[in-house]
Amino acid sequence: MMSAPTRFESGSIDEGLANGQRLLETSPAAAALQARALLRVEPHNTAAHRLFAKAMAALGNDEEARLARARAVQFSREVEAIADAHQAVKSGRPAGAETILQEHLARFPDDPVALRILGEALAQKGDTAGAVRCLREALAFMPEYVDARVALVALCQRNFDQVAALAALEPLLSERPADIPLLRWKASLLSNLDEHEAAAEILQRLVAAHPENAELHVALGDEWRTLGRPEAAYEAYRSAVRCAPLQGQAWWGLAALAQRPFDDGDRAQLESALAQVPKADPGRPHLHFALGVAHEQQGDLGAAFRQFSAGNALRSKGFKPDGTAAEVAAGRKVFSAAFFAAREGAGCPASDPIFIVGMPRSGSTLVEQILAGHSRIEATAELPIIPVLARTLAARLGLRPGDPCFERLAEVPPPEFAELGEEYLRLASPHRKTDKPHFIDKLPHNWADLGLIRLILPAARIIDVRRAPLDCCWSNFRMLFARGHPASNSLEGMAAFYRHYVSAMTHWDEVQPGFVRRVIYEKLIDDFEAEVRRLAEGLGLPFEPAMLEFHRHSRAVATASAEQVRRPLNRAGIGTWRAYREWLGPLVDAVGSLEQTYAD
Repeated sequence: MMSAPTRFESGSIDEGLANGQRLLETSPAAAALQARALLRVEPHNTAAHRLFAKAMAALGNDEEARLARARAVQFSREVEAIADAHQAVKSGRPAGAETILQEHLARFPDDPVALRILGEALAQKGDTAGAVRCLREALAFMPEYVDARVALVALCQRNFDQVAALAALEPLLSERPADIPLLRWKASLLSNLDEHEAAAEILQRLVAAHPENAELHVALGDEWRTLGRPEAAYEAYRSAVRCAPLQGQAWWGLAALAQRPFDDGDRAQLESALAQVPKADPGRPHLHFALGVAHEQQGDLGAAFRQFSAGNALRSKGFKPDGTAAEVAAGRKVFSAAFFAAREGAGCPASDPIFIVGMPRSGSTLVEQILAGHSRIEATAELPIIPVLARTLAARLGLRPGDPCFERLAEVPPPEFAELGEEYLRLASPHRKTDKPHFIDKLPHNWADLGLIRLILPAARIIDVRRAPLDCCWSNFRMLFARGHPASNSLEGMAAFYRHYVSAMTHWDEVQPGFVRRVIYEKLIDDFEAEVRRLAEGLGLPFEPAMLEFHRHSRAVATASAEQVRRPLNRAGIGTWRAYREWLGPLVDAVGSLEQTYAD
């Protein structure tokens, strides 16, 4: 026999909701009647709409359930707690939003909008894992909640859990299979998973359907370049330029590819584009760098330097030398021999990873390519997993995003280090395509997190690739980095960053001798086979002749050095700064004696 819904006045809405929740367990039809009664009194009551949605779902009426969920979300903006919390998040006050929403969710734990905004607040605090949990709970109630699903995909991607991101994206694509942004997002996630052929296939279909879209041509060109198909990449970038002559990313794609020199017509087009594109346009730095390459190819190095400088000036935000110095100093203070002796046995014992660290543009891709020729080593990609784990640990310690966690590591129970090591291996697993016992993680900036690596993966091997500072710093200044490298936007900044890096690595040599194995780029070029043999020996592996044939290895390379490592060994990267010596006085002064001592 069906229970009757509670009779109530407008002031006893909570009583009616509680009764409706009880009825759900035994009589969904009665629960639906209760929800309708509530909505006659308060038509915009989101909890009543959610109750009705659950009742309809239990009765098998999926369409009515979906409409009720949509109404619940639609009216959520009228809920004071949700509006206040949303404003707190927008104002950069995630802790305030969290307090408001925890009280609201204690009463209404199934509110998907509150869960989504709480997820945004936790993400803003740096608690990505907690944010993901909130978004999954929101979607458990309302799988079609687009805002929550988009936020979940983005958070999983930020957490470098590309498999989870793809899984979260698929329901959106099933609803909108021809949506260009969603398909591009899928291609990007596949590319992050090193599935470049699959990414290129999606982009080819999109280009065929939308040949006028310059951004699609650029994205396809990037995939062809990664896959070692320079002619196809060149045609894709040229197609982008034909579609959108002001598109800076297309011009920079051609410049970075260096497949064919720019001609007079190209230079004229680049100069015309710079005259038309506003300074605030995100593509303008690309135009400056591309024109710099064009002048360099023509031999006008003064003009080239001016363009590189102009491009860097537009992006010179974010690097704080004092902050990097303080971070290195904190690491030197915390990471002592005694610190690690007290934590002996902590961490995950796996010896699979080989981390290649150092400065960008140091020859690290060359070393990666050499090791990829070994039968027991698999090359993956630049895996930003360690920075993700550092953020996770900082959030656990209650630190603000961006704050280093070095000084608080003594508070971390040793078992957590092993858990973080296991999490690293889990996130790296989708990037391993073979059963080889070792794999390479070549993210140069991991030098700043070697303390964390030593704690969570004490058996991992570390290779520091070091290039002469003037060549290295100039090469960074001349390169436009897709993902950002703020230190590279000024010569003095690069010199300071290099010095801090050397200081940190010297510390590791002192407190953990043998933990880091060093490769000097110039020595590698000058005495190639001997240095490769020494590298293999340092890793505890036998030398294999295939390591010397690095340029013949067929694998995707997504770094700025993709073209260089597909050519035989040469000395083209040594002494490159000298051609620009006339304009590099500030760099020479800032580097100082380090140019003579960097390899010591």
